Amino acid sequence: MNLFILGLGHVRPEQINIVKELQKTHHISYWVRMEHVFQINKNEFPNTVFHNYRDALDGKPASGIDDSDFEPLSQESLIKFSETEAEILTMMEKKFELWSVNQKRDFYFDLMRYWRGVFEKFKPDLIIFSDVPHEVYSFVVYALAKDYGVKTIMFENIFDYGRLILFHDYKFGNDVLAEAKKNNFSEDYRLEDLSDYTREYYKKQISGKDETPLYVSGYNKEHSGWNKFRRLTKARWAFVKDGTIFERAVKRFFKLFKSNVIKDYKKLETPPDFGKKFIYVPLHFQPERTTSPQGGYFVDQLLMVKTLSHALPEGWLLYVKEHPSQWKPHGSDYTGYRYPGYYEEIIKLKNARIVPVSTNNYELIKNSQAVATVTGIPGWEAILRGKPALIFGYSWFMQAPGVFRVQSVNDCRDVFEKIENGYRADMQKMLNYSVLLDKTSFEGFNDNYGRQVSKITDEDNASNMFKVIKSAIEKISLPTV
Repeated sequence: MNLFILGLGHVRPEQINIVKELQKTHHISYWVRMEHVFQINKNEFPNTVFHNYRDALDGKPASGIDDSDFEPLSQESLIKFSETEAEILTMMEKKFELWSVNQKRDFYFDLMRYWRGVFEKFKPDLIIFSDVPHEVYSFVVYALAKDYGVKTIMFENIFDYGRLILFHDYKFGNDVLAEAKKNNFSEDYRLEDLSDYTREYYKKQISGKDETPLYVSGYNKEHSGWNKFRRLTKARWAFVKDGTIFERAVKRFFKLFKSNVIKDYKKLETPPDFGKKFIYVPLHFQPERTTSPQGGYFVDQLLMVKTLSHALPEGWLLYVKEHPSQWKPHGSDYTGYRYPGYYEEIIKLKNARIVPVSTNNYELIKNSQAVATVTGIPGWEAILRGKPALIFGYSWFMQAPGVFRVQSVNDCRDVFEKIENGYRADMQKMLNYSVLLDKTSFEGFNDNYGRQVSKITDEDNASNMFKVIKSAIEKISLPTV
């Protein structure tokens, strides 16, 4: 089988061994990886084209690839990929925020031209993504794979980042869980049927206590104290070298007296009244893959809030809370995701309130009628605590009992009507789902957050991932080389 690999070996050296094992029975024709994190001996992969991750992000071709004969796509072809284009333009807010729309579109058109040429040249049978494709270049590869009928494999972290689950497509989720949902998770399991790792996690969650995921504290540590100082110093040294440091310092001083995103929020926040009936709406950190691409059109979280507002029963409220990490990378600066007037759009709605970021997440879940989110973990925490969750995007737990997939005002109204009529979560079915999720996923990690919480060795991590990939390839039933 002819394989493309995107992401394996980015930051975890042991994943190189996965590719070495795959190479014994398959042809690795193309590999995108972060060469700046650590180097590998490319001579061990003599038939593989390597594409530096940073070059791929910047739209530069892989070394040795002459793309001068790769033709631009026709208007007819581009129209077919219009949904991809909409997603890509949103993704570009992360790296190309200052570009004009036309500049972004031209960049996207050229990416499509290059990667279609790569598909035509190398003709992959399978593309292995280390996680859900969420960079501009990798999402283009994903879209082209769907168009060409090329199989895909991708992974996602679940629980507290200590386990991984495999999908063929993030929009459909895991095949085993999808099939079990058709039978309404009817096979009963016991707590003892969970693995030790998952049983411990499950018991903590259903206890109702504050179980903030460890990766959240890891992220906060990255953006505070010495780590924050080091990152800012590195960024500002570039301004020293280009001579703009004084100009930037003056601008930042005067910005202290102007409106900013944190001031906007605090000016509008009000403490929650737990005596009211309300839907808890925790906003996502952005930009991140959990909303782009996994949110689809609801990467615009205001669209989600407005949809909920129009569907809400009389007398109910929306309590909207900003993600506690949203302001850490950018400080008080406005961004393409939190622009001037963003929070005002929420409180314009007659039944929406903004609550302080310091409000306890688990108290909001406990006192709510339901939790509504694009794909966020508070939705998962809600159903483990017996509360329904409205999910607008494609989350790894979207097939779970207690989850309602919604994408319109009418969808939300139907859910609220069920809640008013006494809907209660079936905790036995939730346990059944958790056991199946446990059996379908595996102990492993893709990044250093996962490494911090995992109890397995690096060698076991590589071995576990390889076994799952090997099994998935065997089920695809394509010939090997």
